[in-house]
Amino acid sequence: MKRTKRIICCLVLVCAAAAAVTAGVRIAGDKADTGNAAFSINGEAVPREDFDTYLTLMKQADPELEDSEIKDRYIRLCVTVQEAERRGLSASEDEIDELNAGRFALLEEDGEAYRIIKDYADSRGLTMDEYIEMSRTVSEQALITDKLKEAVEEEFLSSREAEDAEMTAEEYYDRYIDGLVSQADIEE
Repeated sequence: MKRTKRIICCLVLVCAAAAAVTAGVRIAGDKADTGNAAFSINGEAVPREDFDTYLTLMKQADPELEDSEIKDRYIRLCVTVQEAERRGLSASEDEIDELNAGRFALLEEDGEAYRIIKDYADSRGLTMDEYIEMSRTVSEQALITDKLKEAVEEEFLSSREAEDAEMTAEEYYDRYIDGLVSQADIEE
């Protein structure tokens, strides 16, 4: 049962992240229409309807989350993807396919989790194949943000700063992203 809950939570978060993809976290850095924006992040508009969907899905995944915390997480994700893109990081089709296949293989191991995700896809008018295809963008985001993390941690470890620091490479990365978020141009 614990495993089922973990799988479902992970996949609901994948759904939420998929909503984020359509809500302004754009791999190609497209500028969205600002007419009906919930807010914008560094000039990229986040459509109200799409952010509301993201908010709803995140609350379903974890009802304890406050709206402000969900928005902060969303902004952090957007800023992280933007930085990865700025650095020219990318993922190959093979990498995306492998990660996506692994995620859905895990889902298929648990009938209850599969049923819940299938019901979710059905409620959105999606076939599982369409849902899996939509999830490719989420997999691409995960890969490029992982590559960003590796690059920033490697930069830290190869710098003089690491020799004198009392922090781990992971803590350095978190501070790096925190700095980007604090410098981001967020317009309500």
